Amino acid sequence: GIKKRSVLSSSSSSSVLDLSPDNITSTAQQYKYMMLEFYAPWCGHCQALEPEYSKAAEEISAESKEVALARLDITLYPSVQEEYGIRSFPTLKWFEDGKVTSLQPNERQADKIVEWCRKHTSMTSDVDTIEGLRARIDKAKRFLAVGFFEDTDDKLYHAFQDVESRFIDKEFEIVKSPQVAEAMGVKMPAVRLYTKVEEDNSISETGREIVYSGSSDPDELAGEVIKASSPVLLRLGDENEEELYADDKVPKALIFRASSEDLEEFRSAAMVMRDRFNFVHVVNDTNKRICNWVGLQPGEESWVYVVRIDKSKRYRYEAAELNKEGITSFLHEYLNGKLQPYHISEKIYDNWNASTVKKIVGKQFREFVEQDRHVVVEFFAPWCRHCRALEPKYKLAAKYFETRFPDEFVFGQIDGSKNEVPGAQIQGFPTVWIYPKGKKEPPYPLDFTEEAKDPHQFVKNLRLATGKLKEEREFEDEYVRAAKRFKDAVRKLEGSLKPAVKELEEAAKRLEALA
Repeated sequence: GIKKRSVLSSSSSSSVLDLSPDNITSTAQQYKYMMLEFYAPWCGHCQALEPEYSKAAEEISAESKEVALARLDITLYPSVQEEYGIRSFPTLKWFEDGKVTSLQPNERQADKIVEWCRKHTSMTSDVDTIEGLRARIDKAKRFLAVGFFEDTDDKLYHAFQDVESRFIDKEFEIVKSPQVAEAMGVKMPAVRLYTKVEEDNSISETGREIVYSGSSDPDELAGEVIKASSPVLLRLGDENEEELYADDKVPKALIFRASSEDLEEFRSAAMVMRDRFNFVHVVNDTNKRICNWVGLQPGEESWVYVVRIDKSKRYRYEAAELNKEGITSFLHEYLNGKLQPYHISEKIYDNWNASTVKKIVGKQFREFVEQDRHVVVEFFAPWCRHCRALEPKYKLAAKYFETRFPDEFVFGQIDGSKNEVPGAQIQGFPTVWIYPKGKKEPPYPLDFTEEAKDPHQFVKNLRLATGKLKEEREFEDEYVRAAKRFKDAVRKLEGSLKPAVKELEEAAKRLEALA
């Protein structure tokens, strides 16, 4: 059955339902609406949410019998994690009429959870009166999207919910009262957008209302939300840098070091495609955080970049001349998935090939490892003390193989803090990878990071991995062989002394007897 208790703390009472996989569906069908928290007891964020979630459940259960808050311990039922696509803890899922929806609440405070539930259910809300709705519109900081829906099965209603889940930094409200809609001059179902954002990114006192007249396609509605809530071109300086990281699912088109002519072409492209992108002019091109994020090197020309905050990939448009047509074509290719990601890389060093350990960069990595040789690469960072400790050992190993196996091995180093390699998941510095000859694709490379810490083991295992060790004794260097000869000599000496030692022991016993 269903238990009402606090799962994380058995001593506290709660209106939160404790579920198992067997009763998720039946419980969701028992209530018209259900919020379900997937949690892990060891998770600090889950522990912080517990009192807030319990407090919200108490308030909601007292206010409505149609809404339930529940939770499930994912560590007890790991199979549920895959079924519901749980990637982190805590994760909140929203159920309506017994079925899980695409909505994923992100609230972590009791009052915000209650407010969210009111907005998405038939619970009473401040916007269920004309006075409350008008006050809510006035209270909105920059933008407010209001959906007027009496029927929750309407396609536009589901599109509105979909779009709300994409814009966690924007404000949304749902009005379910026909009387309020009529007083506002709205025929349900409908969407109204209230914005105070002007095209120059200034905030007006009065704001304006935009009537959404599009279809129930979520992408179309999302485009109108972007247009209504964002300036045509955001001028980004140090004082408003945080605006770059809002709306993390909306791709950002950025331009740096732009001339007045380039900026005008960029603005023209923005006028055409502002419903799909946030267009940003980065004024301070010395901002290391942003420049490093997109991979802009000191002294480089003006480029156009596309990034998404919730993705690690970035794309760069390079052209001899920036114009509206070229920029819009580039952005369309991004939307159609036809672009290859841009990876950060230093410029190729002069004389990079001069020493035993080659100094390579991101843009030449693939060519370097695909040589018809056994390739060894160390990823390092200049600030890493473990990398500094490894450096002399790595160079010693490189010299050994250069001397013993000329033209068969090559060693390289790459600064992992300034270069990216497609597909390379570097977990830390230093990292040492081996690409044996003729084995350049998965499951290769081999990770030799631990072996590299001991020069002897490094040489031995590298020779084993590359087929250069036919017999156990072959890998032994002069030091090891000398040590073995010494030990053998000691054993022989011990053997020759045994008879003499035995005679001495017997003589000692006779002397003791005489005494």
